[in-house]
Amino acid sequence: MNLFFYGTLRAEQVRSAVLGTHAALLQLEPATLSGYEVRRVDGALYPMICAAGDDADSLVEGLVLRQPSQAVITLLDRFEGVHYHRKIVDINVAAGSEKAEIYCPD
Repeated sequence: MNLFFYGTLRAEQVRSAVLGTHAALLQLEPATLSGYEVRRVDGALYPMICAAGDDADSLVEGLVLRQPSQAVITLLDRFEGVHYHRKIVDINVAAGSEKAEIYCPD
């Protein structure tokens, strides 16, 4: 399953720090996610994503990671921590709509 990055993992330096040598092998593409918004986490330097509610025009820009290996998923799950879970959403890429997972807060 593809993964959609909307926050700190969009930065190459963060991906390299989290994934080490795996970072150079990633297949990334610009993507957007409708119906969600990114919010600042109080007291933290990282964002979280949540449903936009009534704001149907809400759009989150990000990157889609194509078919990550299990090793990459394990590292990303560890980086995101126990208070985040993966959720399947519909994202938009140049070729159209497709499924991807996002890391959502509990």
